[in-house]
Amino acid sequence: MLGTGDPNLHSSCILSRKKGRQGHHIMKHEQIGSQMTEFSWKDIINALALANMILGLFSIFCSFSRKSYCASWMLLISFLLDIAIGTMTKHLNIPHKLGATSGYKGLPCPYASCVLASTCLLTKGNTFILCCMASLMILFMIDQSCYPHDEILDSDNWKKIVYIGGVILLFFSPFPLTAFYCLTWSLSYIFSPETLWGRGVRIKP
Repeated sequence: MLGTGDPNLHSSCILSRKKGRQGHHIMKHEQIGSQMTEFSWKDIINALALANMILGLFSIFCSFSRKSYCASWMLLISFLLDIAIGTMTKHLNIPHKLGATSGYKGLPCPYASCVLASTCLLTKGNTFILCCMASLMILFMIDQSCYPHDEILDSDNWKKIVYIGGVILLFFSPFPLTAFYCLTWSLSYIFSPETLWGRGVRIKP
């Protein structure tokens, strides 16, 4: 038995206090670092969301100014940004404006706009074709069919490749090829949502 005045006991108490303080400081620093990282990522998401909104507004202005070519390219860039923002939002556990539903009710707007923008570029703004395609997209959007969440960057590798391919083509390929690629991508999501883009899909390269 050690007495209350035992120096060994006193030393062990001091060491345990020091270890406790050190552990507390380490945990505090880790929490601060985690909060700063989360804060910086939120800033990036907010910046991308703002850029996405600005692109949408400029696209509207370009349409009113009859600059359909510029408006279409802004919509395609906005489409790719929207997918990236959705993935980053999910990783930070930020509540989505549509909630935690298992999918979308009706066709998501980014895919409809991507189809219209691609069609406009490929047909050089043919009014009749655009009106027909717009009417079709409206029907898909008001329909109550379920569409899976487009978690492309947080899903199978082949879906990530599809996204990266779209980004590369947008900046480095001839414009008609990019428009055709994005149109094919969007139409595959519209007409085969669960078969190709559902959660359970696994396509090996």
